[in-house]
Amino acid sequence: MTKKKCGKIAIIGQPNVGKSTLLNFILGQKLSITSRKAQTTRNQILGIHTEKNIQFIFVDTPGYQQKFLNKMNKRMNKSVTSVFHDVDVVIFMSEPKILNEIEIDLVKMIPNDIPVIFQLRTMENGIPTQKILPFSEVTVTPAQITTSTDGSVATRITFDAPVYVEEQTEYAMCLVSASTKYKVFISRVGENDLLSDEFVSTQPFLGSFFKSQNASTWEPSQWEDLKFVLNRARFDVGLQGMAIAETARQKAIEYAKTRVQGIPINKNKGTPIIKLKAKPLIWSDNHSLSVLLLKPKR
Repeated sequence: MTKKKCGKIAIIGQPNVGKSTLLNFILGQKLSITSRKAQTTRNQILGIHTEKNIQFIFVDTPGYQQKFLNKMNKRMNKSVTSVFHDVDVVIFMSEPKILNEIEIDLVKMIPNDIPVIFQLRTMENGIPTQKILPFSEVTVTPAQITTSTDGSVATRITFDAPVYVEEQTEYAMCLVSASTKYKVFISRVGENDLLSDEFVSTQPFLGSFFKSQNASTWEPSQWEDLKFVLNRARFDVGLQGMAIAETARQKAIEYAKTRVQGIPINKNKGTPIIKLKAKPLIWSDNHSLSVLLLKPKR
């Protein structure tokens, strides 16, 4: 089955620079109104362009300007700036001239705090899949990233909980971001190491290095490898300890006791039943998580 891909693209710029004309040209039909009169587009307009298994969702926005700042124009300006966090790509349009102050201010509003997402994925036929291991996805903001010119400083990525992997099984460490400004240090056979200046004659790891433009279609690079340090946990099985496990049913019962006083609970067949003055709204049991919402009858 062919995988389908979709991306959202915003078209921004000052009034009358051809945003709606560009959208109509891409779609091959007139969807967005065009006119010599400025501010003809007053709301966001969506246009969808499909090519085989790829779908592009374009967002035509009103013209951004600072000349008239009445309530309507302020609302239209907000319609432009609010789209930044909802799209994957921003197309900025301008007249063929040097950018003016308003256009420069608009470009500066495009967020540059796009994070990097680290994931551990399973492998299938030697290629990374879309399946992410539980608790292995970590979002790293630009403020958390440390850099150097020679790869001597590392950015630490810490999981929120232990990630369990199976022995004799391949996994992929993936770095994903909507920004193209991030770079990583790699070793390449035939070149010198930046720190030691040693000639790289062989790859230091048994794994393979993959590159991707969309985090789903991967191209292997056998002559390159990512520079990283991997820490693992070591458990002492000789120590004695105590584990306390609470079932979903026990949690629900205790929750009911604290929220509704004096209401009998029937423990028949392992399912809490609230009688008389309270009515269970949601009951979910997946052996680890339960939600029991109680609403007293009036």
